[in-house]
Amino acid sequence: MTGRLLALAFCAFLTAGVRPAPAGQAATASVLVNLGNIKYVYRTPELYCGSTPAEGCTRTTLAISHNVMMSADGRRLINLNLVFSLAKIEVEVSTAHPKGSCMFDAVLKHELTHVALARAVVRRYAKEVPKEILARYEKRPFSFNDLEKVLKAYQKKMNAERDRQDALLDKEEAREQLLGSCKKPSPSRGEAAAPPAVFGENAVYPITDDIVKAMVRFQKDYLAKKRPY
Repeated sequence: MTGRLLALAFCAFLTAGVRPAPAGQAATASVLVNLGNIKYVYRTPELYCGSTPAEGCTRTTLAISHNVMMSADGRRLINLNLVFSLAKIEVEVSTAHPKGSCMFDAVLKHELTHVALARAVVRRYAKEVPKEILARYEKRPFSFNDLEKVLKAYQKKMNAERDRQDALLDKEEAREQLLGSCKKPSPSRGEAAAPPAVFGENAVYPITDDIVKAMVRFQKDYLAKKRPY
């Protein structure tokens, strides 16, 4: 399950690098993507994800920060710097599941899949947003207020997309399949577990590769005793 916060950070006009630039220069954009580091939590048997009792919970904070270079008259965008980041990633598993047990592993894999989904959202929007913003200000004068509205709108879209993908992963039949996997023989030592299915037909974009990478990375580190918990 997931508990999510979404933050949008805006830089001050002068101190954050807003400066005039020569006229006649085509607008450009630079992007930095920070996929964050996971904090693992294992502290209580009665775990709540938001207000819902849960076996595990993933909490993330997605942040977008920016600064701009504008023309001398302040009406034309010259350069846009955007930073897309997962400023917080917290993965928690209930202590009702002993470390190393099948249920512990199954819940942790599920939560790491939520992390993979959040990172996929960041990567996708980091590619799309700068292009769309540059195209927008080719057709109209640049303004800070308009840029703020545009980025807030993208924030809302990103949040909705992540929620939609998380909801697919948290569907009851998906959870039943996950938890039911502990009734089957576990993979032999050194063998990567098969990734979970992508549930539903309404996925906004393919997430299989991200899921596979998250699962294989977990399996490799865990079996090598480089355990996060």
